[in-house]
This record gives sequence, C-alpha cells and structure tokens, in this order.
Amino acid sequence: MYLCKCDMIISQANKLRKYCEAMISFIWTDQNPMYSGRGGTENFTAGQIRELTIMGIDARVITVGQHLENSSSQFTDISFWNVPTINDLEKLDDTIIFVNVPFPIETKNRSFCIFHCPPRLPIHLRAEYKAAMENKTAIVASKYMQNLWSNYLGLPKDSIHVAYPFADPHFAKATRTTTETDITTVLFAGRLVIEKGIYLYLESMHHDVLESGYIFSATTAGNQTFDGKKIEESLKNDSKINLINAKHNPREMAELLAENRILVMPSNSFFWHEGFGMLSVEAQHAGCEVIASNDGGLPETDCGGLTLFEPGNSRDLAETIHRVAQGNQITAEQQAARSQFFTRNQSAKNLLKILDQ
Repeated sequence: MYLCKCDMIISQANKLRKYCEAMISFIWTDQNPMYSGRGGTENFTAGQIRELTIMGIDARVITVGQHLENSSSQFTDISFWNVPTINDLEKLDDTIIFVNVPFPIETKNRSFCIFHCPPRLPIHLRAEYKAAMENKTAIVASKYMQNLWSNYLGLPKDSIHVAYPFADPHFAKATRTTTETDITTVLFAGRLVIEKGIYLYLESMHHDVLESGYIFSATTAGNQTFDGKKIEESLKNDSKINLINAKHNPREMAELLAENRILVMPSNSFFWHEGFGMLSVEAQHAGCEVIASNDGGLPETDCGGLTLFEPGNSRDLAETIHRVAQGNQITAEQQAARSQFFTRNQSAKNLLKILDQ
C-alpha cells in the first residue's frame, strides 16, 4: 500500500524514481524547541512535513536530547520523535535531513543538511562543518545562499541544491480587508532582533514623507529571546507604533497580512543578509505589497508584489513606502496570480527531486 502511494506521487511529479521508500526525518538540534511563529526555519520545516504527509510520504521531526513536548505542542499536526543523543541517528533507516547543523556521523542512507541561514560561524567551526559535510549533500534556500555556502564549505556550486521556501496555502486563500480610507497600514512582522531591521523601520517613520496618513504596526515575534524582550519593551513605549501579538499558525498570520496594505522587510545588511525571506512570499500570496531590502536572497522572492529599497537607507525606505502607498490596491485576480509562485506543493516536489539524486 505504501509503495502504491509512492507510485501515485511519482506519476504526479513527472515520474520521479522511487525516492520515498524510507521515512524522511528532519533533525532538530537547536537548543531551543521548535517554536511556532519564531521564524522561517520552523515554518519551512513544518510546512515541508505537512505537504509530504499529504502526498502520502512519511515525514517527521526528530529532536535530539530535548523534552519532546516542548516542540510537539507547538505543531500538533505533524509527527515528532526524540532520540537521547545524535549517535542514535546511526541506527535509523530514515532519510536524514539535518536542519542547519551537520553532524559527523555515519547514517545508513546518505544524509542531507539544509541550511536556512547564511554562514555566520566562527572561523574555527569551518573545518568542522567541512568535515561533517564530506558524506552529506548540502541544500540551501536560495541561489544567493548557494554561492555563500559553496565558498564557505569549499564545495562546487552545482553540488549544492536550491530548495526554495514557500507560502502555506492559507496565505493564498486569505480574503483581503477592503477599506475606503486614505490611511495606509504598514506592518513589520519579522523577529524582534536588530538583524531584521526593526530599528531602521522605526527610523523611517520619522521622515517627513510618512508624517501623516499611515498606521505602523509590528508583531511580538521573537519576544521570547533576551533581545526580543528588550525591544518589545521599547516598542510598548513608542506612540508611533502599534504592537500586535505574534501569530502562531499560518491561518492567523494570513489573516493579519490580509488586514494590512504593506509589509516591510528592512533587514539590516550590516548585521545580517537574509537567506531568502519566506515572509515576503507569504505576504505577497496574501495580497500585501512587500517592501524589502535589496540584499541577500530577498530579491529572489518576487511574486509580482515586491519593491526593493537601498539597504540601510531609512530615507529610501520611507520614500518607497510612500510611493507604493500611492498605487492602486491589489485586486483578487492579482493576488491569485502572485499565489502561483513558491507554493508548498512545488517546494516539496523539488525537495523530493533533490533527495532522489
């Protein structure tokens, strides 16, 4: 029965070879549990598992040495399992995909490591990562990341595979809020860390072009960290910004995006280069206009509703917000067209092609 399911998927995905004979396990070794709504890595991992499961392919998260309930309670619709140590993975028949951190262990089947972030590692870890990747296949989230990890690991560029992130189907289904008001709503929904450009966003609000006619908001995503707590307290005392509780599932996030005209992703290129920018795709599927820093993998997220500004330039960010706000609001037909790019189904099928190689 299981192989019959695989045959159906192979037929639907252009007769791929039988790649789904084993459980696909994503290995979560982060010291923090998988928090829903914390970031793209968590959403990417959970979404891939959801889609693979729909396809009839067994997939799960394996946590290492953690209290399982801390992660599984955040994602009740996907499977979790825990192993005491990393070496316990050597006993499994699974197709192993390490999330962000490769480990120098021998698995029964060839394993993979998917890097969601650019390399920002201490130089002494470079040799360890290169050694750990000797018997693994590298996967990254963008062409921008492909170049970075090729240089960092000393691997040929074409040996590193690109598996683009996606927007959950809830975002394309979101019904936009229509208003006759002249007020433009602008939302920052990245984590509350310096790297995501929260301070550049705050600075942009004080330029004269945004003096009136705008409502600025930010979510509390990432407020469980030390930095997030401090930044959240600062935002609570800022009269120019509305603070919104972070959303912890795709449906709620899609509804929030559908209530706003513009989403900003002002990533701070001095501290951080966005590997891709999953939120940009989600917002465009939900009918938001997205204004993002022209840096890292963000230019690759264009579904037809992306406008870029000069990295680190708050004046250019403010003027870009003002310019985009003068345009017509998106139609349902435009939203539907933008939702054809970076779908979850496309992403999962592409991942299976990579695993099959």
